Amino acid sequence: MARPTGDTSPAIEKDLVRHGDTFSFFQIVRLLERIQKDRKDLLAKRDVPAPGDRTLESRIRPSLSLDFPQSEVADVRPLPEGHEIITTFLGLYGVSSPLPAFYTEDLMAAELEDRTAARALLDIIHQHLYGLFYHSLKKYRPLYRVVEDQDPTYLDMLFSLGGLRDRGTREKIRNPYRLLRYVGLFSQQPRSALGLETLLQDAFPGIGAEIIQCVARRVKIPPDQRLTLGDPSCHVGVNAMLGEEVEDRTGKIRISLGPMTREQFQKLLNDSEQWDTLVFLIQFYLTVPLECDLELILAENEASTATLGSAEWSCLGRNAWLFSGSYCGQMRSELHLHLPNRSL
Repeated sequence: MARPTGDTSPAIEKDLVRHGDTFSFFQIVRLLERIQKDRKDLLAKRDVPAPGDRTLESRIRPSLSLDFPQSEVADVRPLPEGHEIITTFLGLYGVSSPLPAFYTEDLMAAELEDRTAARALLDIIHQHLYGLFYHSLKKYRPLYRVVEDQDPTYLDMLFSLGGLRDRGTREKIRNPYRLLRYVGLFSQQPRSALGLETLLQDAFPGIGAEIIQCVARRVKIPPDQRLTLGDPSCHVGVNAMLGEEVEDRTGKIRISLGPMTREQFQKLLNDSEQWDTLVFLIQFYLTVPLECDLELILAENEASTATLGSAEWSCLGRNAWLFSGSYCGQMRSELHLHLPNRSL
């Protein structure tokens, strides 16, 4: 069965055997490793005993030749128990050998007489040597460790770049792996309104986002800081304030989402997964305690009038509007977000 992203495993395997010299060494070993792993998983699903470990390894040896190499790999040959990869580098014999050429010449002469013991002995070293070389290449390519091997160590490293190493934090959102996409935004300090706009626009495709900063609000003055008679720190015209509240523009933002269709609007309000994702992204991105108002903008002619008994447009303060006629402009629903673990 073909995979959504490419050819079937048998097709890839045939291509490797026919055109092995056109692939890099790393790519050949990686693809054969994936093919062998897929076969093992398929046998496990069918309750068929898996073959021994020998079938899950490729035999790697250098080319017994002094010809000038055209690529890293000279040939890929199928074997009854896996594959044999013939390389042109990093060998104790062959054109790239650090040893004198007569060693390779002696092995070539012995090969003609079917005396392969000496080469087989060196190939024991080669198998281990090429294995170390392959794993050293793979170690610094996290894409394969994460996507193909699903190595939890590398996943934790990537989550740590965005401050998401704690599993409890990641479990607050369904499919936390999507957060890896935003590691670059989460790692920025200080965090900006543009970063939050970019984050929300990507998380909710087709819905525009705008962050309005420095929104006016009224905040209470702590009792010990209010104006009192006899307090030497209260100077008229400098720092004296009358009353119990003061206007502030440093502690509140408004997030405007839209314009959106009625399907997007209803899904955002009624789908707990989308709503939880929205709240989590805003809460996690904001590193300072801010009040946050959310404004949802419904596109023109997308709203319907409130009617008795209707379950769709009947929530006061969210999606209920009174208007007459067949045309209505943009409708706005304003909500105050109560962000957990925030002391405002």
